[in-house]
Amino acid sequence: MNYEPRGYEVQGRHLGWAKSAFETAGYPVQMVMPQPGGVYVIIINMPLGAPDLDFRSMPTKSRTWLRLPSARLMIWLAVAAIGAVGVWMLVNGGVKLPGMPVLAAPASVPTLPTLPDVGGIQRTVDGAVNAAKATLVAVLGMGALFVAYKFRGPLGQLGGMVGDLAKGLRHGR
Repeated sequence: MNYEPRGYEVQGRHLGWAKSAFETAGYPVQMVMPQPGGVYVIIINMPLGAPDLDFRSMPTKSRTWLRLPSARLMIWLAVAAIGAVGVWMLVNGGVKLPGMPVLAAPASVPTLPTLPDVGGIQRTVDGAVNAAKATLVAVLGMGALFVAYKFRGPLGQLGGMVGDLAKGLRHGR
C-alpha cells in the first residue's frame, strides 16, 4: 500500500489532542512544524486516496489515573509547606532551636517594683527576628521559583546561548 504525507493545521492549544487522536487512529505523527500565529502543522503518513481526518471527532487515548500538572502541583506543595510551617510555629510557640531554653509562662504576675528578666525578652525578640528571616527567605525562594517558571522559555534560551558561548571559548572560536 502506498502512503502520502498529509499536513493538518492545528491551533497550539489543540496540539496534544490532535497528536493523541492521530496516534490512537493508527497514524503516527511524523513531524510537527510551528507556523506563525500559534498554529502548528502536523504531518502524518496516510494511504493514497484516504479521506481527510478530523481529530475532533476521533477517540483519543485515555489519560492515566494519576496525571497532575507539574507546575500547579509545585505551587500547591509550596503553599502547603508554608502553611504547615506557620501552623507548626503557632502550635509550638515559635522557633525552637537545639540548645535554646524553652521559656515558661510566669507563675505569677510581677509586682510593680520587680523588673522583668531582660534575657527572656531578648530571647523572644531573637526568636521573632529568626522567624522573620525564615519567612523572608521562604518568600524570596518562592519569588525566584515564580520568576523561573514565568520566564522558563527566555531563561532556557539564555542558558543555551551561554552554553554555546562557553563551548566556543573552550574550543577557541
